[in-house]
Amino acid sequence: MKSILVSILCICFTSCLMVDRGTIIASDASSSIIKKSNEVDEETIRKMISKFGPLIYLHPDEVYLMDDPVYVLDNGVTLNWGEVRNDKDYSSLQVKRVRTVKTSSETLKEDAYSVREAIQSLSEPSAYKYWLHIDDRMKKGSMSRAKALVRVLPFDLLTTEIQFWLFYPFNGPGRVEVCASSKMCDDNWLKETGRHYGDWERVSILVSNNAEELLGVYLSRHREGEAFERGDDGKYHSTKDHRKVLHFEGFGRNAHPIIYSAISSHAHYVSPGTHKYERVFSKKYGLGTASADLFDRTDTGPGLRAYHPKGYQFISSAMPNFRVDEPDWLQYDGRWGQYEKLKDNVKFAVKAIKVFTYKEVGNGPTGPKVKKAWNESTFR
Repeated sequence: MKSILVSILCICFTSCLMVDRGTIIASDASSSIIKKSNEVDEETIRKMISKFGPLIYLHPDEVYLMDDPVYVLDNGVTLNWGEVRNDKDYSSLQVKRVRTVKTSSETLKEDAYSVREAIQSLSEPSAYKYWLHIDDRMKKGSMSRAKALVRVLPFDLLTTEIQFWLFYPFNGPGRVEVCASSKMCDDNWLKETGRHYGDWERVSILVSNNAEELLGVYLSRHREGEAFERGDDGKYHSTKDHRKVLHFEGFGRNAHPIIYSAISSHAHYVSPGTHKYERVFSKKYGLGTASADLFDRTDTGPGLRAYHPKGYQFISSAMPNFRVDEPDWLQYDGRWGQYEKLKDNVKFAVKAIKVFTYKEVGNGPTGPKVKKAWNESTFR
């Protein structure tokens, strides 16, 4: 965060110019005055988005596309509740559905309230949960309906965080690289494990209140994301790995971070290619070590230009001078997807040797408003 704080001070006296796809340098001094957060209005926020909103590329072979949660809620969802025990353990998971309720984007808030009331009347309410069941007809999504759903909040007195929430009706199974040794590896596309119904992803940008300076970018990815901050060289480096640099579409004061959404998982990265993110199996044997690593693949396919007026809509704002009426469906605090037991036999395909069995409980994520980042910035 030191570099962000330095940038906040610097932009009081200077403006910046994008000179290549990852670098910003100082230009002539500017008299642009930075607004305080209580002075930032809708026009300023739209200006921030038009200048620095992200461009998000899906993989060209992606099957499970983004969609509009309102459309999905109105056309292929029921609200379910029942007894759920051991929801983190594959072997002992128990789900006994009590009731299914027809719901919609307009009634979900009220329907969930009624379900909570019913659960609280039971002798052991902590053993009961509620979740959305998304019909398989909705799994593929539709980019023609998709938009980034925007939440705006003040980061400090001089900067604003803009969150772009992205909804997918379905998150597909994972991919795993199995190696008999460091030189003998094979890819497996899993059939079940890694999948879940309902998927919420996020890209956030941190912008000066005069809409002249991009200070940081955050990408959601699996269990934890990755932040990028501007370094002394003017490039935006990962706070986890300084060698990784963010790239942009456009130049000058209209430069959009380029984000790649991984095929099937929708995890975010800053470059096309293969990205390993978790080792799930390792075992030594006489000739070496057998291993299995989960990985993602990204490439340039269909894109969502979240900076375009038709590419986003506001759903929430914590800015004092810009109020947004939150939709009722946003208040839903349950799971956006059903519970499932998922299992795959992971094999080394050359000789069809079973390496290990991967088991997990699949369930939908909670929605944006339940996330910690909704009120506590991930840039801190």
